[in-house]
Amino acid sequence: MAGKDMPRFDGKAMRIEMNFRNSRPINEYIDRFVDAGRECFRKMELGIEKDPDIFLRGKAFRPGSKPDVVLSDRFQEVGDVVNIIKILNQGLDVPLGQIAILMHQKQYKPSKYYVLHWLKEKLEGNDIPYSVLSRDANHMAVRYGDRSGVALMTIESALGLDFQAVILCGLYSMGYFEKSNSMRRLMERVDQETLEARREDFVKNFNALYTAMTRAGITCP
Repeated sequence: MAGKDMPRFDGKAMRIEMNFRNSRPINEYIDRFVDAGRECFRKMELGIEKDPDIFLRGKAFRPGSKPDVVLSDRFQEVGDVVNIIKILNQGLDVPLGQIAILMHQKQYKPSKYYVLHWLKEKLEGNDIPYSVLSRDANHMAVRYGDRSGVALMTIESALGLDFQAVILCGLYSMGYFEKSNSMRRLMERVDQETLEARREDFVKNFNALYTAMTRAGITCP
């Protein structure tokens, strides 16, 4: 029931001053990611980098570990993921059911990149239980509340969920990668239709990465 002390707002967004999901180190990492993204938006002349309502996070207050970036490749990737799971579970006492592995797509056939299949094989080979929370043509997805073991899902499937630890992998298929210092030359040499497609691709992938980064939360006792 609405009351006089309930927050009121007019418009498309309400600013929330406190972030109750992410820890301070995660929030600080995301801040840097967003700042870098805004600079790319500016160079691509998207006109959205000045919008104050984009990527509102609030101020985090919970302590936590700093996010790690592991340099890998398509052949070593799933092995690195399993090693990180063991560190989280055995070294830091994070329950397997509170660990999520997020990927951009389950597979990318043009490059013979079958990351979900490879992950399942590697987890089974290391006796690590898992649940697949993303539906495919042959299997129904496991519901969030019914999961057991490590959760495997796409970034899109993770929207609205949170976990104590999140491993982001499977980014091989994430569209174009353009070096910032060549952005102007790129814009000068491609036709307008191609440029718009690349702009849309960049923003879509940026939003996906932002969603993945914010899935790491803290379970309250």
